[in-house]
Amino acid sequence: MKIERLVEEVEEKERKATQALQQAEQALRLSREEEDTAAELIATEAKNVSQQALDKAGAQKLGYQKRSREIDALLGRGSNTEGVSQVLDVKGEVFVKTRLGYVKVGPNFELRRGEEIRTGQSGELTLQVGPDGSNIRLYSNSVFIRAEKDEPEFELSIGKLKAWVKQSKSRRFSVRTVTSAVGVRGTEFEILATADLTETRVYSGQVEVTPLKGRGSVLVGAGQKVVVDKSGKVIGPYPLNTSAQDGAAVFVAKNKP
Repeated sequence: MKIERLVEEVEEKERKATQALQQAEQALRLSREEEDTAAELIATEAKNVSQQALDKAGAQKLGYQKRSREIDALLGRGSNTEGVSQVLDVKGEVFVKTRLGYVKVGPNFELRRGEEIRTGQSGELTLQVGPDGSNIRLYSNSVFIRAEKDEPEFELSIGKLKAWVKQSKSRRFSVRTVTSAVGVRGTEFEILATADLTETRVYSGQVEVTPLKGRGSVLVGAGQKVVVDKSGKVIGPYPLNTSAQDGAAVFVAKNKP
């Protein structure tokens, strides 16, 4: 039987277990309101059984999803197994998107080209992105994609990440947001990205900022910042003299000594 069919069957079990759990919880509340001890015991047992069934179905679904991802890798389907990024550390809820849904990420997990990582409210992970020791730290409520390219290129749709990137003449590191692409040139910088604009701040060294719309690029040096809006308009560079926008997504990259 195909894994897709097995996942569908498990999802149906999840649906029924969830429905039974909700009914048991409702019965438990009513029994407590009516101070019916016998009914409360029955409802409590029903709740426990339903919760166990739900947990079991969830574990089965996760197993099938992981197996599907392994098969895709062996067949070269969906994502390339070369150029992987190794997860060094993970905390809280972190998931990778597969064709069968989201799979929870654990230590030693390998993020392949084209794959998407999502972190939950308390989720964080550290990712090794190159043999030279370059690392990325992805923080909570973030969406992050490893691009389908040989060179390290990443997309930060929303959220916050911090990276330590070693300078290399033969290797380029870049991050794309909704409005722009930022090329790393052995520097410390920060990106604040929203749906409407991206603000890049440079504290040392130099970065190259390229609007995704419009033409050309701009070099931003230490002590400067530049803003690119969704139309591709570039404002700056100009001195760092204003505070960061609240609610923005942040990317910080720093060259290791």
